[in-house]
Amino acid sequence: MNLGLQLSLLSGAGITLIFIIFVSNHIKMNIRYTVVWITWAGIILILSIFPILIDKIAKVLSISTPVNAIFLVFIFLSYLMNYYLFFKVSQQNEQIKSLTYELAKLRKENDEKE
Repeated sequence: MNLGLQLSLLSGAGITLIFIIFVSNHIKMNIRYTVVWITWAGIILILSIFPILIDKIAKVLSISTPVNAIFLVFIFLSYLMNYYLFFKVSQQNEQIKSLTYELAKLRKENDEKE
């Protein structure tokens, strides 16, 4: 890999990692999601430091070009993250529904007492 390209990838990954840490601290993101995003940025950083890993991943997956291996791995990771987030949204919808029923029940009991 070209040294200039590797340095630009390294600086881009470092800036991304710093941005994620900075934004996560200021918006008080849930620690679970912060860890996921920091891990994601760390993977990008490691792959930019050691580009030989990309070649090895491509060989293990029997993919002809390393770029396609990167796309495959990151699309897979994106699907996993997307699935996890939809799972959490479904759980929160059920919790909201349960809390709504409970609130209605408490309001009815309160109105009956008055």
